[in-house]
Amino acid sequence: MFLASVLLFSACESTPAELRHPERVVSHRPGRVALPVQVLDVDGEVLDHPVVATAVGDDTVARVGKDGSVTCRALGTSRVDFAVGELTGSLELRCLLISAIQPITQGLSLVVPDEEGAALRWNVVDLKGEVIEGVPVDITSLDPSIARIEGVRVYGVTTGRTRLRFSSGDLSAAIGVRVGKEILRRVAMPIPKAGADLPLVAGEWTLNISASAPVTVDVPGAVCPDTEADKVHYLVCRLPEASALHIEPTGLLREPAVAHVKGVFFPGS
Repeated sequence: MFLASVLLFSACESTPAELRHPERVVSHRPGRVALPVQVLDVDGEVLDHPVVATAVGDDTVARVGKDGSVTCRALGTSRVDFAVGELTGSLELRCLLISAIQPITQGLSLVVPDEEGAALRWNVVDLKGEVIEGVPVDITSLDPSIARIEGVRVYGVTTGRTRLRFSSGDLSAAIGVRVGKEILRRVAMPIPKAGADLPLVAGEWTLNISASAPVTVDVPGAVCPDTEADKVHYLVCRLPEASALHIEPTGLLREPAVAHVKGVFFPGS
């Protein structure tokens, strides 16, 4: 008799009395969606009771399985009805399915030592190619001994090369990272009409050049991309032997141009 009373008392204590849940759930992957429904008893204690989806408002967006689960099928929004025992509720399910993770920067050049690092930026796009906000993305360095991640910034540790991976669910993207030693920096460098030269040692360089007027940039003997631009140049040059960076004004100038040059050298490239 006592045992039966205890069992009856326990059963009463575990009876669901209240459901708590958000008004909206967002899913970024196709497949089963976990419904964040909290089941409480009369004393406000959380119970471990299964939440069963019973119906959806738009079965082209989501559907209910035989086991009471709900899955995203396509991009869109649908109402989801659910039940726990005799208690029922509903919420809005937004299926913002990810199509791709797109790093905005395709490659980075870092220097050591450097306390600032570089900010990482990316977009997550849906099936229509539109940017989705608020999607959690995990960023990892394939070799933390060369470049390490802190939040959404990357810092060089030692000279070398590695890759950074952006991932969310089973989707991922990667960019290359090169870490070198910054050994060339010139500011407010006058560029006369005949041009000016800066010596460079053999190896691989990333050069950032900005000028107060249009200039052309040339590195004799180096393999560089097209270097003709207005005021700003970003060059990645490979020098088989020592050479010189030549900067020359484009057109006639009343005043000498002023160039700001920052170079990062990658040893052993």
